[in-house]
Amino acid sequence: MNQEMIWKLRRSLEEWVSEKFIEDMKYFYIKLSQDFNWFNALNEARQAALIELSAFMGYKNLCGLSEMLLAIEDEDFETAASSIAENLSFLPGWRTARLADIMETGSDGT
Repeated sequence: MNQEMIWKLRRSLEEWVSEKFIEDMKYFYIKLSQDFNWFNALNEARQAALIELSAFMGYKNLCGLSEMLLAIEDEDFETAASSIAENLSFLPGWRTARLADIMETGSDGT
């Protein structure tokens, strides 16, 4: 297999992964919008955090975080952030801290 063929296969794989990623993010956005009437009222950073959580832990597992979801519905973002920090120890610490911070502050730092 020559370098050109390897490059083409790599680009093809990267394009496929990118397309699947976008499809997944759209799916989670639609699912969250349908299942939680408060989701669309969240700012973009908080929506993105929930979509990211759905992707990493699975939608069914996200729905199992009832304390976090009820806190978000009540706009108690400090409690929602604490719930993220307490329940997502399986994620790398930096990711858990970042998602908790986004949920609490409503800002992704950009």
